[in-house]
Amino acid sequence: MPDIFHQFGQDLALSPTGDLLTVDGGTLGVQRIYRRLATPGGSYIWHPGYGAGLPGRIGDPLFINSLASLIRGQIFEEAAVAQNPPPVTTVTETQPGSGQVSILINYKDAQTGEQSSLAFDPAS
Repeated sequence: MPDIFHQFGQDLALSPTGDLLTVDGGTLGVQRIYRRLATPGGSYIWHPGYGAGLPGRIGDPLFINSLASLIRGQIFEEAAVAQNPPPVTTVTETQPGSGQVSILINYKDAQTGEQSSLAFDPAS
């Protein structure tokens, strides 16, 4: 079922006819993952376990294993991500001692059945 197209941190997008742009398939899954990882935990009153709050962690001391665990836990909760095979999350410090990380998530899209990968820097 299509949803409203929305990249986290940006405005809603309009179609050429002026209607709200919709999205489905793999792009919808990517948008849902970004939204889940960027939303602060506990900010949805009816879903207190939703959200990793990655942007709010910028500047915190870096603990790669706990960050990877937080992301992995949220990814397993996302309906857009198939549980089998399990998604693989890799968090890597971009420069030793910098505290900056890159995140790579390899997963199977639950809707399309396609293998997908999502790579991003939470500071950007």
